[in-house]
Amino acid sequence: MLMNQNCLRGGAAALLAITAAVLLVAIPVSRATGEQMKMGYIDLDRLVEAVAKQTPEYDGLNKELEKRKAEIEKRRAEIDKLEEELKANRAIWSEEKTKEQEKTIRDKVDDLKVYSEGAQRFRDVEENKILRRLLPEIAKSVKKVGERDGYTMIFERRILLYGAPALDLTDVIIKEMSEKKSE
Repeated sequence: MLMNQNCLRGGAAALLAITAAVLLVAIPVSRATGEQMKMGYIDLDRLVEAVAKQTPEYDGLNKELEKRKAEIEKRRAEIDKLEEELKANRAIWSEEKTKEQEKTIRDKVDDLKVYSEGAQRFRDVEENKILRRLLPEIAKSVKKVGERDGYTMIFERRILLYGAPALDLTDVIIKEMSEKKSE
């Protein structure tokens, strides 16, 4: 998954409660007024990922992440080589040489862990920058599609207990945002 959605998940319970309250109010009102309710939902994770791929920041982020992934693989291969060397030579090396090699391996494993965690933090920060920039654009497109196509409500997939696939507006919003960028 491209985007780290921890910031979005934190409010999921609150959104579920709000959604339930909105529905409890909206359904009786729509029955009383005779208004037909039209509802849909979006998959924000899929939408953000699709829209993010169209941004220049995404290409730069992917290139940097590939470099960091290659560095992680290089470090892992070096550790594997040291472990193989230790295994092959343990019987003929002195106790001191064996302990030295074990310490080198532990240090490199620790360094790899720190580097990997830093790479993940970098990814999270950069993805969140893209997400923060995209959310207002996504909200505008959702509102535009909702108003244009006569939707009463559009929800986010994670707060639904059930949503028929025919009500999924994610591709419509992606198309809307793609067309907007090409103009």
